[in-house]
Amino acid sequence: MNGFLFILFTTLITTSLMLLYPSGISEASHSTNGKGIYNQLVREYDMDKGKLDEGEAVNKLELMFKGYALDAVDVTKQNFNKHLDFSEESIKDVEACLDILSKTREKYKPSDEETLIMAKTYAGYIGQVIKLRWGGDWKDEKDYSFDNGPALKVKETHLFLVSKVYRRIVNGPEDNVWHSYLSFKMEQEGK
Repeated sequence: MNGFLFILFTTLITTSLMLLYPSGISEASHSTNGKGIYNQLVREYDMDKGKLDEGEAVNKLELMFKGYALDAVDVTKQNFNKHLDFSEESIKDVEACLDILSKTREKYKPSDEETLIMAKTYAGYIGQVIKLRWGGDWKDEKDYSFDNGPALKVKETHLFLVSKVYRRIVNGPEDNVWHSYLSFKMEQEGK
C-alpha cells in the first residue's frame, strides 16, 4: 500500500470522527517529557536509517517499529486531535483511536493491508511505551513456530502486539488494548 492510500484512509476516519463525536475526543496532555522522548526517537531513527543507507548493520525490525511509533504520534495528532506522549496513560488514547477505527470499518471498508498498516503503527507505539518502562526487543516472526507476526519480548513474555492491535480493529472492544496492557503490567509488577 502506498502512502496516499494510508493518508486517504486516515482522512476518511477523521471525517467520520467529526460526525460520530462532534464534541471531540478528550485530548491527552502533551508533556515536555513526551516531546523529548519523541525527539530522541527521531534522532535514533535518523541515525540508524543513515547507518542502514550506508550499508552498516542495524536491527531492521527495531528500526521499523521505532518508525511506526513515530508515525502513530503524527497520525494521531493529525487525525484524532490527540497528543501521544509515550506515557502508559496514552495507551487509553490509542484504545480510543482503535475504537473509532473499528467502528468505522464497515463504512469505509479498508483493505486488510490498510488495516494491517494501522495495526503495525499502533503496535509500534504501544511497544515503545512498554520498552521505555520495562525494556525489551522486537523478535522476528521467523523466531516462532506459529504465524502470529513479530513479538516484543520483555523478559520472558512475548507480546504479539501487531496481532493484538489488528484484532482490536477487526473484532472490536473484546480485544481492548488498554485492558491487555494492564494485564501485562500486573504480570510484570508481580514478577
